[in-house]
Amino acid sequence: MIDDEACVTSLVHELLRNRLGWRVEQVHDGREAIQRLESAHFDLVITDLRMPGLDGFALLGWIRDFRPALLPRVLVITGDSGSQAQDRELRDLGVPALRKPFSSEDLVTHCRELVKLHM
Repeated sequence: MIDDEACVTSLVHELLRNRLGWRVEQVHDGREAIQRLESAHFDLVITDLRMPGLDGFALLGWIRDFRPALLPRVLVITGDSGSQAQDRELRDLGVPALRKPFSSEDLVTHCRELVKLHM
């Protein structure tokens, strides 16, 4: 889970741990996420788009270029209302997005589906 807001990463961590029994790592910027992705295997990546430094789109580009098999298992969560260009870019990458605020059920359902479809 990558988001610069610690309250969001903590919420997602607790939801996925309690509801699905998953282990969730939390990082707060794109650069740290890349370091983790270079050194470990992950079944799912959940990322915000707007973060200081390396933002979510830059992270998605890195995943596309260096870990392409992981791209279908990425979920974007964002507080942005979404522009047509942003929505098109996510669609072109094949990455689904949940808009904040989202329900815990929506998050769990999306995560289950992404992992189930691509395992």
